Amino acid sequence: MTNKVEQTIGQKVKAAREDKGWDQPELARRTKELDIAGRGVKQQHISAIESGRIKSPRHDIVKLLERALGIEL
Repeated sequence: MTNKVEQTIGQKVKAAREDKGWDQPELARRTKELDIAGRGVKQQHISAIESGRIKSPRHDIVKLLERALGIEL
């Protein structure tokens, strides 16, 4: 039996962002471009998600991050 440790949302976001060679401000900029309301996800919020200070981000935030990074969370 394989004992697989599941990554947190923050770990997944950080790994996908780093795989693209983006820093947090770049990810924030890209989420803003994708957001119909033009708000996006602020860099401080991305930092809080990646560090685990925010463990369960709102659904709309998760969807923006998924679209910007091209991943499923």
